[in-house]
Order: sequence, then structure tokens, then C-alpha cells
Amino acid sequence: ASGKDLSSDSPYFKGLNRVSKEPYNKLYRYLYGETRSHREAEMMKSKAASRGFSTAYIVAYRDGVRIAIGEALQEVSQ
Repeated sequence: ASGKDLSSDSPYFKGLNRVSKEPYNKLYRYLYGETRSHREAEMMKSKAASRGFSTAYIVAYRDGVRIAIGEALQEVSQ
């Protein structure tokens, strides 16, 4: 997250592609990648961490609304 409105191709993202953003209070939350696979999400998180984003974490959405990761994992396992 940052107070700066960065473009998705900003050098700040160190070559990570598929970067998007969402406004949150007076900040922007930046998201990297999109997948329906938890395994792939873990790999993307590791890649982000290797590029210097050590506080990266996985988030889940249903119909454009953010949901708890545990809830998303339950749906995937069904």
C-alpha cells in the first residue's frame, strides 16, 4: 500500500507484471497477479517477496468483493 498513485508499469514494481490497484481510505493497495489457484498464488507471493516485497500476502475476492482467505480456501476444496 502507498499514498502514491503509481502506474502499473512503474519501476517501483521491479518488473512484476499484472499489477493492479484499489483505493483504500487515503491509500492505494497494489495487487500483483490474479489466479484461482492457491498454489499459484503462493508462487506469486514468493516471487513478490524475492523482488523485495517481503510483506506481500494473498487476498481473495468473490464477485469483486474482498473475502477472508479461509473462506476462499473452503470454497476451493468443495
